[in-house]
Amino acid sequence: MKQKQCLSCKEPLKGKYCYSCGERVVEPKDFSIKRALGDFFQALTFVDNKFLNSFWLLFRKPGFLSSEYIRGRRVLYMRPIGMFFIANIFYFLLPALNDFNPNLSAQLHYSPYQEFAQSLVNKKIEKNGLDLKTYQNVYDNKSEYYAKTIIFVNVPILALFMYMLLFKKRPYYVEHLVYTIHLYAGFMFLFAFIPLIYNGITMLLNVSIAEMIPQLLIITIVLAFIYASAKNFYQKNWFKSILITAYTFVFWFVSLAIFKFILFMLTLATT
Repeated sequence: MKQKQCLSCKEPLKGKYCYSCGERVVEPKDFSIKRALGDFFQALTFVDNKFLNSFWLLFRKPGFLSSEYIRGRRVLYMRPIGMFFIANIFYFLLPALNDFNPNLSAQLHYSPYQEFAQSLVNKKIEKNGLDLKTYQNVYDNKSEYYAKTIIFVNVPILALFMYMLLFKKRPYYVEHLVYTIHLYAGFMFLFAFIPLIYNGITMLLNVSIAEMIPQLLIITIVLAFIYASAKNFYQKNWFKSILITAYTFVFWFVSLAIFKFILFMLTLATT
């Protein structure tokens, strides 16, 4: 019996596809092995192409994907949240830089809330009858896991700072949120792949020279990425783009400090 209305939205059908929602009419041949395999490989290729295209543009034209998404051109590219989660997977699986994951020693001695942190940790180890070294191993292992799974907390915080500065240029918070999602996706890809690049450099240069490269390399790449992203997305001249870059870099560290405090409290509560 021929299907007369769409099963999803109940609109009358005038062909194989619903004019209202795009749902396709299912036919008996859709259940053949050949069709199932064809659909699978088509979907896989489609996702791969969208990801590779989006990944290339994320670094070839920083800020472009955010602009395209805000304009409404979305079919050709992977959605921002999809890019973010794939970047998170790479960051999670590869031996990435740990800028998002301070160990317990860093939390206790190099954080703005170090005295507060020391007080809580001392109470924790006294209550559980542990020594600091034993607890530090437990804490660091748990913190590393949490840092890579709740990294998304950084995004809305930095987006809020961007909105506060540039709401006249981009009046909606979500616009800045999309931009920040792509920015953090770029950060995670960079932090996942920079160690691989660095290892290649150390093979070509002697150790004494290579030891000076990491921090300079990281800061240079991050600043260049932020500058290009800001210039393309906010459409400012080079001078204002430099100011936005400086602002973003500063408040990136502010958002990281907030994130690291949340990470500390979460890890402390679950260890």
